[in-house]
Amino acid sequence: MSIKIGEFIHPTSVEEALKYKGKPNVMFVAGSTAVGKVESINVKKMVNLLTLPLAFVEKEGNIIRIGATTPLDDVENSPAIKKYLPILIDAVRHVGAWGIKTMATMGGAVATAFPWSDVIPALLVLDASLTISRRGGRLTLSMEEFISKRISMLKSCIIEYIEIEIPQTTNWGFEKYAHSSFDIAMLNIAYLKTEDNLRVAVGARPGIAKRLKNFEKHRDILEGVKEAELKDDARASKWWREQVLSSRLKELVS
Repeated sequence: MSIKIGEFIHPTSVEEALKYKGKPNVMFVAGSTAVGKVESINVKKMVNLLTLPLAFVEKEGNIIRIGATTPLDDVENSPAIKKYLPILIDAVRHVGAWGIKTMATMGGAVATAFPWSDVIPALLVLDASLTISRRGGRLTLSMEEFISKRISMLKSCIIEYIEIEIPQTTNWGFEKYAHSSFDIAMLNIAYLKTEDNLRVAVGARPGIAKRLKNFEKHRDILEGVKEAELKDDARASKWWREQVLSSRLKELVS
């Protein structure tokens, strides 16, 4: 791996960091775990987002906010999240080794949106929203909207925090299917269920996680599997993914 960085920038405010957005040959990093996937780095400036005041977990009424630079390990050990958002705790527990979780951040998990992400399916069924900053001011988006626009949005925006309304249910689940506890997922499934509402998200399809909204509405197993748009990859076959998902969807509607 070849690394060449002209200058490190350590902004102390979001406004200062935004000055570097859209400029050529500039790289933004936080936990930097995704940097290991890059074959080489040759940039004039590397902007360190960890110096921003965005590492926090706070509860206000029935809302929990998680700052973008909050490490996943802090999320996993947050008393508020343990009490009110246990599905998120369960998802974060499945994210690799402890060393990775001390570095990887919530904002990074959302921004990279890796197809095998364990965090994104949980955030989707929690109906999480993102507050992002750009030169024109702040903007709040749903997780689904951000994922669909993230590549273009990250060119000019910085994620500030994730906001989640505390769900009024204890019927939830997160399941990861992988070769080992430290391996990335071959398939992951998150769900949240109330008396009259069901939310289901599927990740490692092998595409980026998505909500199965037609299935949530109609409870049709075959249509739910079709909606997930499962495919083959080196880790698992389309057939295997379909069998696992079909089985789990049947249990959810039974």
